[in-house]
Amino acid sequence: IFSLFHSLITNPESLKGTWLPCMVEDLTAMAVAALGGRWYKCSNGHAYYVDNCGLPMQVLKCATCGVKIGGKDHNPLPGQTDLDGKQQTRQSGGGPTAIKDQSEPNYCLKAPKDSKSPFETVRGLSPTCNRTIRTLMHAALLLGALCGGSRWEVKVKSICNKAYVATSNYGQYFLEHMENDFAILTKLVRKSQDDIMLLLHAVLSPLESLEGKNDNNAHQAIPLEQIVQFAHRAEVRNKLAQMMQLQQEERKALQASSGQMQPHEYQQQYKQASAKLNVLYGLHNAMKRVPLGMMGMLGVGVQRFIPNGMLAQFEQRNPDVCAYIKAELSPIVVQLSGGDDMKGLGTWQRLKDSNARNAWERLMAVRSDPWFESKSLAAKIATSKSMFGTTDDDEGTVFMSELMEKVDATSMPTKLRAKLCPALWRYRSPFSLEDFTLELNLVENMQQEEKKTTSFPLLSNFLNEEQTLRPLRYLPAAIEFQTLLLKRFNRALDRETALNMTIKDVLKTAPNKQKWREAFEGFKNAWNLGWRFVERFGCLELPKAYKGIVMDESISINFCMPQEKNQGICALALTNYLCTRHNQFVELVYERLLLRGGNMQRIEDRKSVVTTNFFSTAHALSYSLQDKFSPYVAKNCVTFTDDGRIVYDFENAEQYLLDVFFTGKPLVKQMVRMVQYRDDEGAVNTHLFRQKVTQVALSREEQKKILSELGSPAAANKCMRLLETCISFLQATGGSLVQKLDVADLKISDYVKDVLLMDDVIFGSETVKRNMKLKHIDGLFKILRGYTVADVFEAVRPKYKDSLDQKATSIVKDSLRKLNLEVLLPAMQEAIIQYLSEGNMSADGPIHEFLGYMEHDDVYFNDMSWFQHFPKMLLMKNICDVYKVFEDNYSAT
Repeated sequence: IFSLFHSLITNPESLKGTWLPCMVEDLTAMAVAALGGRWYKCSNGHAYYVDNCGLPMQVLKCATCGVKIGGKDHNPLPGQTDLDGKQQTRQSGGGPTAIKDQSEPNYCLKAPKDSKSPFETVRGLSPTCNRTIRTLMHAALLLGALCGGSRWEVKVKSICNKAYVATSNYGQYFLEHMENDFAILTKLVRKSQDDIMLLLHAVLSPLESLEGKNDNNAHQAIPLEQIVQFAHRAEVRNKLAQMMQLQQEERKALQASSGQMQPHEYQQQYKQASAKLNVLYGLHNAMKRVPLGMMGMLGVGVQRFIPNGMLAQFEQRNPDVCAYIKAELSPIVVQLSGGDDMKGLGTWQRLKDSNARNAWERLMAVRSDPWFESKSLAAKIATSKSMFGTTDDDEGTVFMSELMEKVDATSMPTKLRAKLCPALWRYRSPFSLEDFTLELNLVENMQQEEKKTTSFPLLSNFLNEEQTLRPLRYLPAAIEFQTLLLKRFNRALDRETALNMTIKDVLKTAPNKQKWREAFEGFKNAWNLGWRFVERFGCLELPKAYKGIVMDESISINFCMPQEKNQGICALALTNYLCTRHNQFVELVYERLLLRGGNMQRIEDRKSVVTTNFFSTAHALSYSLQDKFSPYVAKNCVTFTDDGRIVYDFENAEQYLLDVFFTGKPLVKQMVRMVQYRDDEGAVNTHLFRQKVTQVALSREEQKKILSELGSPAAANKCMRLLETCISFLQATGGSLVQKLDVADLKISDYVKDVLLMDDVIFGSETVKRNMKLKHIDGLFKILRGYTVADVFEAVRPKYKDSLDQKATSIVKDSLRKLNLEVLLPAMQEAIIQYLSEGNMSADGPIHEFLGYMEHDDVYFNDMSWFQHFPKMLLMKNICDVYKVFEDNYSAT
């Protein structure tokens, strides 16, 4: 199995186009292999899977972008793409998706500085195994560079993927990787570098070298999980069948001698023998169910029938039988992994495809994992020392024991121990928050592998995601700065003027300079600490040009005033991220308080919720990592064992976070007003608003009565501006991802008074003031816009305004009675205003395709029976005229 390292050292160019171990993996193929099911992509390209038969039976929303996914009655929604091309047209029956592993060949590792986490791994390898293989591989590459010189570097260049490797000094590049991998392996194992070196030598050594050095069997017992990974091999199945036959013979011999035994003794032994045989039968039958040739992923099939957590329970319930199984099968597994043929080059010189790479990694895991198993690590280190060290009575060994202070203090005479106090002067490692976090992650990972709930999720989230929490203390100031800008400049500037106005210009002319400057400093800190974590707003990926912006006084104010388009989307996305991250962490606090018996209940109406209007520094998540938390942990959460090992009290540390920093913090409800510029046509976009608040159409009688009470376009315009304010706040409520708000039946007048805190507001219509609710806003806004704006399609491109000829006009009029104009007209008007002002859509496309995916009550127009009568021959170039014909005839009736 180590012949691959031989190739890397002596003949690296022979590995060109092959798959090297521990390179980056195909994440989609990994998810498909792990979860099974049938996989699709939503209309925006985000993957999801359908379990059971593989064909969807319900409509949900994409977890990434919020669009509709799934389908009904085994029929996927339009726009859903099957990842398995062979099943794309298969509608009569489902089946699991099978896709090819698309991971790239050759060497595909970026520089060590780009490494994200010490726990990162690939293809299910343990983090220690991943770092072990990488350390050995980079050591082989470094040895090749040292021995082969410049000619070797020319050869190794051919196996390096240029998209990942950007260097001209390959020896130095591999040295940095080896040092980084070895350092991380040392941290993961939490032992000295000397101990890690010994364990690496043990992994590389022929297993025959254990003979004479180990009192136990020359072949160490392999964990049951590793044995199961070889279940598809005939040698393992045959041995298991042989063990079953022997057990049957033993039970028959026991039955034959039953007359010579006491009844209770016979019954007890017969019951034990039968139980042992049943266990062997069960394991053998599970192994028989493994399909052959499963993409080279050894053991994946077995894991579907026997998950790791079940194996652990199985071994716990049957310790004697499992010990017997491991003792009998371990030598076979070791031999299958190459343990008895260390010098043979075999088929492992070149890993010709991803299947061979996966198999090689699994074999290395069988060799590596037992040596780094945390529960028996001390014994493994002692074994490795016996393999490569000197005898116990050697002077060097005695000196090393004294140097490492490993003398057992409890074995000393009591008087001498009281006099010398050896444990008092023993070396103790200084406290390190990094080491504390690493040990916590090791504990959490171990619990996850054993299918247990993590014990300290709040502490783990705090330490591992602390950088994402840093900007949250500045959230109140960021909201205040946006509010100040909106109060001063909303509807007061056109977009171009705002684009040319910098924050410095605003601060110079601010009425209360100290207040403005403090608010901007908070906004700047929130931006510079949190902006790098903001990737998208809903499904919209932020432009790369915006991602590199560093906030200072030279930046345009457009980037600071929230809006759902152009530069304003940055401020909106930032506020949304900060509020969402705040709520995620506060929810975690609530859960911990509940589980610890706190007085906070997991009931929605008992949680403390504060809107952004009233959010203050007292509500924000603020903490002191270096000045308070770290000194407290070092003093109160660290103890040392007799042999000098560190033991951490994670529960005490988590409780300190709750008591001092985070208990009592409320959830934040986002209600941020959108900026409107003077030159915005139809500044308010009601599309997102309609998805958040269920809308009901106004009757024609209500429309006529409201317009009659308003009396003039000026009064209607004033009422429309008030509605725009409500829409802006409601659009931002709850964050950017589409969701329903349960406020539809709240009166508009009550919302303006109690939520927006606007007193003495004049609506101009008693019907609006007394009867209109938030569910009527969309319809009310549209009739006011039609009443106050001479041409609602003024901003629409001319290419969509061609007049209909006489024949087309007749066709439109003939379809009137078959169409639901009460539903069609508002949606059609909104679509024209929203989508046709940019001119991106073809003027020669059919109108019915453009309107077909408009929605009413969560149903597409295409799925409504009346829409099937919409004339198919009408083109986009006539859409404005088509609308006017519909509107004129609808008004006349």
